[in-house]
Amino acid sequence: MLLLFFIFTAEIMQARLALSLPELMENWAIYFLLGLYFLQFIFAPFQGGFSDHYCRRKSLAFGFFMIGISELFLYISDRQPGLFLTLSIIIFGMLGNVDVIAKAALLDTRFGKNRRVALGSAFISQAIAWIAVAITIKLFPDLRISLTALGCSFVSILLSFFVFEDKRDLPHWRETFSLKKESMALLGFLKNKTYSVGFLAFFFTQIAFFIAYLFPDIFFTRELEWKYVIYFTTGFAFGLIFQMCGRFTDKQGIVWGIIISLGSILIGWFINSLGYEKNYLDLGFNCFLFMFGLGIFLPCMYALYSKAHQLHEQGKLFGLLFSIQSGGQITATILLLLWRTATPIAIQAIVAIVFYTSFVLYQKRLRNSVS
Repeated sequence: MLLLFFIFTAEIMQARLALSLPELMENWAIYFLLGLYFLQFIFAPFQGGFSDHYCRRKSLAFGFFMIGISELFLYISDRQPGLFLTLSIIIFGMLGNVDVIAKAALLDTRFGKNRRVALGSAFISQAIAWIAVAITIKLFPDLRISLTALGCSFVSILLSFFVFEDKRDLPHWRETFSLKKESMALLGFLKNKTYSVGFLAFFFTQIAFFIAYLFPDIFFTRELEWKYVIYFTTGFAFGLIFQMCGRFTDKQGIVWGIIISLGSILIGWFINSLGYEKNYLDLGFNCFLFMFGLGIFLPCMYALYSKAHQLHEQGKLFGLLFSIQSGGQITATILLLLWRTATPIAIQAIVAIVFYTSFVLYQKRLRNSVS
């Protein structure tokens, strides 16, 4: 439960930035988010790898300390946006990738047990954080939210440093952490044909999701954003619970998760063909079903990859997966900014094509892997 609280606390900051930036910077918000995603794309694998090399406990404490500073700057930016907001994003994007470390620590402490259950619980914690932030932004003043977030970060620092313990979490003091060595290890992941196909499929899946999520966010009123967050995260949580209880392999979960999400897009096409003017994402059922599929797919994919790594090797891997996710966010945002005249049906077509591409790539990846 302690590590799930850590993941929840780290995700609060991610959700706050995504949902608060439009109020702070209006038309510039999307560019600040692009900056955040780019920093996470670069630094998440190295922060995860650093925790592999040294110590999860100290890495968690340091990460939460940096999140606390980022939270403080985000609160100040409400009155003086610009410099403090930029500092908040830089600190969080470079040094606040704590969820990567916490997920790796979760598998360390549950090594040999059901990984999908552990990872499903981690993603549920993230979904709860998004729901909580979306609701509290509507109901409470910013000061109360900031104080709560700062309090969670401070408590997490103390808990990670003085309470969290894993007897196998031993520092590798005899070796020197090398960015070059870590970069070569990450490059080795990408050069491995079996891995690279799966990474590419995951990249396309993330592009599809963020196009679907960002389309109403960029082109429609932001007043409906909190509803989208509720629809998406609720469907995601139910998909996570389903895969935790289901008796199927990781491979089957990946394939069926993609099929279900792709099915939600086809349902959207059918609804539009009946003459509805609304985008299918305005319909709660399609949002729910879309994320239900991803809720099945994501932990199965993480679990499948993690089985090829030993104790204290998960941080680098999860950092790389988070980096690929950030790359999908960057790509989806740029595509939508370049194509501002896109219609709902065109967006559905793009998402469907990208999801189908992911399905084909994953089929190829899974045929060459060991579940």
